[in-house]
Amino acid sequence: VALDDLRVVVFDATSRRAIRTFKGHTAAVTDMAISTDARWLATASNDTSLRIWDLPTARCIDWLEFPTPVTGLTFSPTGEFLATSFSDSVGITLWANRCHFGDARPDAIALRPIRLQAPSAAVPEDEERAFLHLDGGDELSEDDTGDEAQDRVEPASCDGQVCFAGSEPSK
Repeated sequence: VALDDLRVVVFDATSRRAIRTFKGHTAAVTDMAISTDARWLATASNDTSLRIWDLPTARCIDWLEFPTPVTGLTFSPTGEFLATSFSDSVGITLWANRCHFGDARPDAIALRPIRLQAPSAAVPEDEERAFLHLDGGDELSEDDTGDEAQDRVEPASCDGQVCFAGSEPSK
């Protein structure tokens, strides 16, 4: 439960008692999620921070800061990824869990934030656009704009399988 005094309290549903209290956010908590194995609690706040708390030890093990607040977050069912949304974006960002893929130390304590930019698909106006030529499609010239090129690229047909535009469907 996120409280008005900016603390986050975890209650035991059986005993109806507070079992953990987490402090650190400096503005209202916007969302929180518990990992499927109940090991971690992720909290996001209007202070633009996202914190990962280790529930058994009650420590902040990861602390990230972004230019804008995280408005929503959830763990993937396997715990391998954390999905976030931001106040200035309509997209969803997936973050890989370092404990699954990297060199994370589970006994670490986050003492200061890691400042990150949320990934963006936007191309800055001063940079050239690059287009991928798909087999069987027309050649794209340097004079083509994004709208014209988009009209000429055929969408991939995936028949219910996972695939990305321009790639072969997964098996």
